[in-house]
Amino acid sequence: MAEVFLRRLSRWQAEQQREDVATVYTACHGQAELQKQARPRNMDQAQAPGRAPGRGQAPYAGSAQASYTSSTQASYAATGRPQAPYGSEGYGRAGFLGRFERHVQERDFDMVTAHSASGLVGCLYGYRATTDTPDFATLRDVLPPAATGAAAAGRLFLLVELMVLPEHRRRRVATRMRDLLLARHGTDVVVTTLTAAAAGGDGTAHEVLRAWSCTKLGEFGTPPREAWLHPA
Repeated sequence: MAEVFLRRLSRWQAEQQREDVATVYTACHGQAELQKQARPRNMDQAQAPGRAPGRGQAPYAGSAQASYTSSTQASYAATGRPQAPYGSEGYGRAGFLGRFERHVQERDFDMVTAHSASGLVGCLYGYRATTDTPDFATLRDVLPPAATGAAAAGRLFLLVELMVLPEHRRRRVATRMRDLLLARHGTDVVVTTLTAAAAGGDGTAHEVLRAWSCTKLGEFGTPPREAWLHPA
């Protein structure tokens, strides 16, 4: 397999590559999200085996996904900026772009990308959280006192997205990105947050965090996310 090399990106470079990053995000998380949306919300919505939907009735997964995607992407196309309020962007491509646009403006945003000859294969990014950061307000109930104190002192760093294409996993790409990114944050308390798409996928994210000796702090926010504390 082709060699993978790493780059550290500035805020401006990250914004320039946001569409490529969103493509990798969709490749990593999109299938898990489609499977989740395909599950009926209750027994009344489940179809009997071999039974087709009634006339005028669309399958749940297709109609819900189409409604969410079309409305959100239409807003993005019209304005150039996702319009969803904080915390409600969703986990599709447009939802990721909405979160990414917000995150890239946060204090001390830092990002590392992984590339092969074929293009972008992974990325890891985060930012420094303070007590007035929106994510901190939802995180504070699961943070240990030391992490809360670090936020007050400006030393809490949140890793909010980790993604590696499936064909490049288990080759230490994620670990190499972490080592390069955190080289600048040796005195910080580091917390990783996982979206539902990452936490509910094939288990790779949990496998990586356990390999890094991280400790799960709990779930927070709506929709729920997970918080994991990195070893000091």
